[in-house]
Amino acid sequence: MTTDIVVSAPGKVILHGEHSVVYGKVAVASSLNLRCFVHAAISKDGDVTLDLPDVNICRKWSVASLENNLLPRLELCHDSHGHPSPPTEKSLHRLKQFAEIDTEESESRHLAIISFLYLYCYIGQRSKEQSGLPPIHVRMISQLPVGAGLGSSAAFSVCLAAVLLQLTGQATPSVHPEEQGDSNSAKGAVWKWSLDDLLLINKWAFLGEKIIHGHPSGIDNSVSTLGGAIRFQNKQITTVEKMPSIKILLTNTNVPRSTKTLVAYVKNKHDKFPEVMGPVLQAMEGLAERSIKVYGHMFDRPDKWQGYSQLEVSFSF
Repeated sequence: MTTDIVVSAPGKVILHGEHSVVYGKVAVASSLNLRCFVHAAISKDGDVTLDLPDVNICRKWSVASLENNLLPRLELCHDSHGHPSPPTEKSLHRLKQFAEIDTEESESRHLAIISFLYLYCYIGQRSKEQSGLPPIHVRMISQLPVGAGLGSSAAFSVCLAAVLLQLTGQATPSVHPEEQGDSNSAKGAVWKWSLDDLLLINKWAFLGEKIIHGHPSGIDNSVSTLGGAIRFQNKQITTVEKMPSIKILLTNTNVPRSTKTLVAYVKNKHDKFPEVMGPVLQAMEGLAERSIKVYGHMFDRPDKWQGYSQLEVSFSF
């Protein structure tokens, strides 16, 4: 069994289609050069530790407690497509009780603990490497501000899914041939996942996102897993091949936001004023589709498209 792993995943920015993507409309998103880093290792003390210093959380449990007091009480279910399902209300209640978290708690940093426990138990009990849950130490350091809309929870979920799948032998990266360098040493080598492994990681990361955010579209974890820029609609992912390198100004207001709360707010407006929100969401999709063509022109003719003034003109009617 691999005993020491470091995985990183990028944050994201939704360029077009924020919120409308939840209603099946097209969105365009890109990864950022800000990342989440997770270090995982088999623990020497035989315990399971989750250390999230950026949000002042450090929790430890014994493997015996998890195997005897939590795992048997969880309902680990699959949906009709065979994909793992988020915890039932009963399981969620039991997870919060076990973690000594208020059953009404909805803060993301506490739900990250629940996400970790659920994915750890779910993935760990499917281990190909050993018969029981693995004793591990997981520590996350992030360049992404929490609650700023840059996909910090998605990056965490992606890293968590990746290390758990690797530690349990269900997914394994390999050294990229062109970047291996010294064939006699793996030191400094670049390890990469196959597309099948990436899709598996993305599936489990989406499950973690559901626990933290309730009803996410899946775009955040998809961008964080695959990188680059993507067109996303109804969980269907298409890579935007012709994406120019663009500068994005990000302003951190230092006012944390809850994605779950914002999504619920928009849903309330959508349900209350469908005749108003419907055309707005449709217009947002139109802009998203048009943006892909514009980015393609910018990619093909970088000499012509030198600034955002041209981008603005391209959207004028």
